[in-house]
Amino acid sequence: MKILIGALLAESNAYVKQDCEIQDFTILKGPGIADKLVISELARENDVELIPSLHASCMAAGGCRFRYVRLSAEEVHPGCQGTRT
Repeated sequence: MKILIGALLAESNAYVKQDCEIQDFTILKGPGIADKLVISELARENDVELIPSLHASCMAAGGCRFRYVRLSAEEVHPGCQGTRT
C-alpha cells in the first residue's frame, strides 16, 4: 500500500501582534516528512510505502495575511498526477 503524506500547520493567536507571513513557515520536502510526523517505523512495520509531499509549519503568530498558497500536484511530488487549476 502507498500513502501520500504531508502537513500544513499554522497556529493563529489573537494575543500575538505579529502577523503570520509566508516567510515565517518552515518548509520540508522529501523523506524527512515521515520522521517529522513520527510515522516511519509504523509504516515499515505494516509494509506501507510513504510518499512524501510537503510539510509546512509556522509557530504561533497573529492572523495569516497572505491570500493563499497554491501548489500543483507536480510541485508537491514530482510525477504525481492531479488536477491543475
